Amino acid sequence: MTIIPAIDILNGQAVRLYQGNYQQKTVVNRDPLAQALIWQKLGATLIHLVDLDGAKNGRPTNFTLIKKIIATLNIPIQVGGGIRTKKDIEAYLAAGAQNVILGSAAIKNPQLLRLVSQKYGQIIVVAIDAHNNLVMTGGWLESSQLKIFDLVKKVTELGIKKIIFTDITRDGTLTQPNYQLLTKLIKQTNLSIVASGGIASLAQIKRLTRLGIKEAIVGQALYSGRIDFRQAQQSF
Repeated sequence: MTIIPAIDILNGQAVRLYQGNYQQKTVVNRDPLAQALIWQKLGATLIHLVDLDGAKNGRPTNFTLIKKIIATLNIPIQVGGGIRTKKDIEAYLAAGAQNVILGSAAIKNPQLLRLVSQKYGQIIVVAIDAHNNLVMTGGWLESSQLKIFDLVKKVTELGIKKIIFTDITRDGTLTQPNYQLLTKLIKQTNLSIVASGGIASLAQIKRLTRLGIKEAIVGQALYSGRIDFRQAQQSF
């Protein structure tokens, strides 16, 4: 299991949101670069960066900051948030991102998804952010009216190999992952699935491992101290 620390950037700061609500934010570090360096020092092998401003605005907004973080760190970075065009994707790849994550673009622009999945292969990852079985877009602020498994089928047909699944109702809540949906995804698809949302303990991560999940994005549990990152690294 690879535990991936999450850094969500809003107004130039590293924050955590509660259930994706921009009005319920907690600043965890005023300097996202400093926070990224902390995770690197603690032994992270991959960091998950999200441009929350970009996700809401529909275009990369914190690109300069994220580019600086990528250039400064010695470990891989995966980036999402507001990436809607081929130009956006290529800019992040040129900046050194290991993976580019598409959310809204995967739903609204299937032609782009097909093109970039063919060109870049597993570098392109799709984020499926769900609320009550419907996929949300626009920084989790808009419902696409598209059901989870309809999108899974669509992205699979377009050549995507990996998805990040987040149950928004659990994100930032320190409850537990949506094991039921994750199990269903594992059984009904051949996709590589990254778990995200609600992870609150090492025991939960171990349960995800038993399900066959090899990567988990963790945010609030790390920032609150519910999970000790060094201990977690040594447990897998």
